[in-house]
Amino acid sequence: MARKFLYFIAVCIVLGIAGAIALSIWSRELTEIAFVPRGEFVEQEPLAANAYQDPAMWY
Repeated sequence: MARKFLYFIAVCIVLGIAGAIALSIWSRELTEIAFVPRGEFVEQEPLAANAYQDPAMWY
């Protein structure tokens, strides 16, 4: 049982190192995938001046 646990820990370490290497190589592309919006901008109607006085607007 201890051997399986150590294999699991070794696999987690290898995956962590591989992920760090991949992130250092493709950091610009991955950042662009994560943070650049894909859809078009749709302007929304502004809220009324007293909208935040409504308790339903707050958690």
